[in-house]
Order: sequence, then structure tokens, then C-alpha cells
Amino acid sequence: MEKKQIEKIEKSYVSVYVANDGTEFNNADECRKYEESAFCVLMMKYNRLVVRRTNEYEMFGCGCEETLIDVVKLETQKDADTLLQVISFCGSNLEKAQAATDRALAEDDAVLVGNIREWDNGKWAKYEDLFVYGTSNQIIENIKKLIMPTK
Repeated sequence: MEKKQIEKIEKSYVSVYVANDGTEFNNADECRKYEESAFCVLMMKYNRLVVRRTNEYEMFGCGCEETLIDVVKLETQKDADTLLQVISFCGSNLEKAQAATDRALAEDDAVLVGNIREWDNGKWAKYEDLFVYGTSNQIIENIKKLIMPTK
């Protein structure tokens, strides 16, 4: 007789409830309450303004892959107000965001919004720390100032 050890892997399935904005919950009631909350409604409005979602590394060629960047296109003052409400809700620099939204509307430019996410319990945490980098024109101007200083 021979004794041998074998590895046995059992699969288990759990129900996950997914809110309209992609946030996952283990409980249907929690998911429903979240979907009815103002934050979820606000994020759904915000997500409609995002024309591209990437990360710092892809955008700048360096940086952190965990930091997402949303390219947000503002067509109207109502769009700008939505972005400002999200930034305010996240506790980020509202003054910088206001300046960026004003400039984006005036110059028909996009606003770059950062989102630092962390891996939490097997999934990415969402929308915990949104902040405004500035408009694409502002970033280009700042880079030019740094690499080509005026004499």
C-alpha cells in the first residue's frame, strides 16, 4: 500500500450585488441603500463626463498604475458643477478644481482627474480620493516651464 498526498481545491461561489456605478456589495440591502444615496447618483452623472480612463503610467510614461486618471470633458456649467460636487464630496482642493473647470469651459479643454485607489478585500476601492490635476493645457504649460525656462 502506498500513501500519497493530493491537493484538493474546492470552488465556492458567493453572490455579489453590483450597484449602477460598479461598486460591489455582499448584501442586497446595502447595495440598494447605496444606489439610492446621493453619492451614487452623483457618480453616475460624473461617469458620463469621463471620455477616457487611464492610469498615471499610461498618461505620463511614469507614475503609479494604481492612480487612475479620468479625462473629463465639460460641455456646460452643469457638467462643471457635477465635477465640483464630486471633488467637494471627496474633500479635495475645491479652489484648484474651480479654476480648472473655469479654464476648461473657456478653452474647450478637458480636466484631468486623479483617483488613488487601493486594493481592499480582493477588489479595488473606488472613488475615495478624487483630485484635479488641472486641464490638459495647464499640464502642458507647466511641463514646458520646467524643461524650457525663460531667460
